Amino acid sequence: MAEGEFIKPIVDLLAELEEKLGGPHKANEAVLNELIRWLSVDDIRKFVQDYRRNHELPPDEDLVRIEHTPWEGDTIYK
Repeated sequence: MAEGEFIKPIVDLLAELEEKLGGPHKANEAVLNELIRWLSVDDIRKFVQDYRRNHELPPDEDLVRIEHTPWEGDTIYK
């Protein structure tokens, strides 16, 4: 996972797009939409699962558990 100086390219891109697109909301939306298209379906599912767990949100009812992984706390959803 990227942190600190390694997220600088995205931070710089957002700053550039804020000016070009007319504000941080539009820049965030543009980058998020493109990032979602770039990610695989499995990466998106894993991210949503991880985010919900880390922020004490209930599991997504549309995700169906299909198997446990050997890694503690990981479940693959369909």
